[in-house]
Amino acid sequence: AANKDSKLLQKKSFVETLRDLSAAAPGRCFAVLFICPLKRMPVFKSRSVVYVATVMCLAVAGMKIMVSAHGGSERSLRKMVSSKCSAKSSLFRRSIMSRPPPGLSLLYSSLQAPRYSSSLHASTSCKATLSPGDLVLVTGSTGGVGQLVTANLLQKGFRVRALTRSEEKGKQLFGEAENLEVVVADQRDPESIAAAMDGVDGVVSCSGTTAFPSKRWDGNNGPEMTDKVGLHNLIDAAKTNSDKIKRFLLVSSTGVVRRKQFPFIIMNAFGVLDYKKLSEEYLEGSGLPYTIVRPGRLTDGPYTSYDLNTLLRATSGSRKNVEMSRDDVLNGEMSRITLAEAVSQAIQLQCTEGMHVSMMSREGEGPGSQGNLWEKLYQQQQQQAA
Repeated sequence: AANKDSKLLQKKSFVETLRDLSAAAPGRCFAVLFICPLKRMPVFKSRSVVYVATVMCLAVAGMKIMVSAHGGSERSLRKMVSSKCSAKSSLFRRSIMSRPPPGLSLLYSSLQAPRYSSSLHASTSCKATLSPGDLVLVTGSTGGVGQLVTANLLQKGFRVRALTRSEEKGKQLFGEAENLEVVVADQRDPESIAAAMDGVDGVVSCSGTTAFPSKRWDGNNGPEMTDKVGLHNLIDAAKTNSDKIKRFLLVSSTGVVRRKQFPFIIMNAFGVLDYKKLSEEYLEGSGLPYTIVRPGRLTDGPYTSYDLNTLLRATSGSRKNVEMSRDDVLNGEMSRITLAEAVSQAIQLQCTEGMHVSMMSREGEGPGSQGNLWEKLYQQQQQQAA
């Protein structure tokens, strides 16, 4: 922790303590908390940020770091502490060159260590990605996106545990598909979720509800219970199985960062984007290896044919191409079919760990189901964040 004068960080004993911790706990995640509001710590006028960055790099070079701050906008905080603040970043370079701190050479050398997660709360895990044969828990499995994700994962050779509150609906939709297990559980009930998590290698959350009051809200299924309470319970259950979980992928929504801007402020009239953002942040701070996908307005389906083969044959017309961005800046629609493919590809790639990615459907053929093309798309997003 650092006060605005950075007096604590100038104490040799503090730096030595961090070094000792680093040696005693290799591979662990260290947290650095900026107590001073960002507005009192402008990056070009204060050495506080520079000292903190220096200490982090001197003490835990090559490790992943969690950083938090009190005050300031999310955008300004990300500029200071995300992976964009690398040695190649003009913002960071100018800040340390203007008033070089002690240990500058070590700072530069440590910035060449493996890339940190671009999120504010970096995952503490570097586990292998999911691969066919692994068991994936899919929540919202009978919904518009969840049923397509379930079908896609089965087609790729994964074992799927489809979570539903209606066993009849699940079996009617998926039948007796090989490698599929339909499990009845309610995300609002922590105990039932914990039981469903047993033996799971990965989690894909496709749960959601409508932004405005509808029949789907009946039975206490509004945005708060679905997008906050239920998701928090799911994340907590996954944390109890964290030694085995290789990836937790959350299907969120575009507009969560722009929820106070038009037209998203309308969509957020009943708080759906607020709750989604809270759950994103809860997942980021969980310590689980995660990926967050933010699709645009969903098209294509949902399909209610109750036939797995029909789901596998579904197409998205001529809009099969995909546009991605690490920032919440895209507008448009996203095909549920293409989204399901994007999800099933992302959980197999190491480069998507700790990634937030917005995506929209565009005209063109796109990557289809070709894994190498999806990997290229995701790698481009990773490189752009560097």
